[in-house]
Amino acid sequence: QAEVITISGTVSESDFEIKLIDEFGNKITGTVEPGEKSGSYTAFTASFPSEEIQGSIYSVEVSKDGYTKYVLESVPKENLSEVTIENVVIYAGDLDKDESVGANDMFLLTTNLNKTGTVYDGDLDGDGTISANDMFLLITNLNKTIQTETWSK
Repeated sequence: QAEVITISGTVSESDFEIKLIDEFGNKITGTVEPGEKSGSYTAFTASFPSEEIQGSIYSVEVSKDGYTKYVLESVPKENLSEVTIENVVIYAGDLDKDESVGANDMFLLTTNLNKTGTVYDGDLDGDGTISANDMFLLITNLNKTIQTETWSK
C-alpha cells in the first residue's frame, strides 16, 4: 500500500480542489473527500500520494472555477501532514482568473446576462443561466481577492 499525505480543514464552498504546488511550480491535485457541513463550511480531507511529492517546499492551494483562491505558502515537505486549514473562504466571481472580483468580471457577467453558459461566462450559481442571482453573488464579492498566508508551526 502506497503512503499518502493527508491535509484537512474546512472551506466555505463545496466541489473545490486542493493542490500542492512545489517550489518549481509542479502541481499535484489531491483526492478530496468532503465531510460534514457545519454552518457555512464543508469539512474535507485531501489525500496526495507521497511518491508524487518530490519538492521540498510547498504551497497548499484551495480553488474552484470562477472563485478567488486561498493559498498557504512555504510549507516544508516534512510538515505537509500537519497542515489543517480552517474556515477558508473563497469568493465567487473571479471570471477572468486574475485572483480578484472586479469590474472586468462584472463586465463579463453583464455581457452574458440572460444567456446560458458556464461559470466563466458568469453562471456562478451553477444553474446553467447567467441571471440576476449570479449578478448578486458577484456584487456581494466585489473587491475580494486571493487570500495568502504563510505556514508557521
